[in-house]
Amino acid sequence: MLESLRAAVGGSGVDIVTVCPGWVDTSMSEGAGSRSFMVSADEAASSIADGLESGRVEIVFPLPLAAAAKVARLVPQRLWPALWSKNRHRYAG
Repeated sequence: MLESLRAAVGGSGVDIVTVCPGWVDTSMSEGAGSRSFMVSADEAASSIADGLESGRVEIVFPLPLAAAAKVARLVPQRLWPALWSKNRHRYAG
């Protein structure tokens, strides 16, 4: 959606920036399970500020999440239900 919006307002002086944070260590993320790629609120704010300052159109952090997001875009849409469904056996074959 944001990519379409970015194209629609291109050249108008409005910047559309996509921010995709991973887990940020806040009270909202308490009990979230795995804290493998958790970043502090200060780290998140710094990543966002740095991305905005450098003129990036997409800010994704931490790095492992960014890499996974890029690879995920290569997976055909019709395979997502098979990969993530709790009832995977329905999609097999």
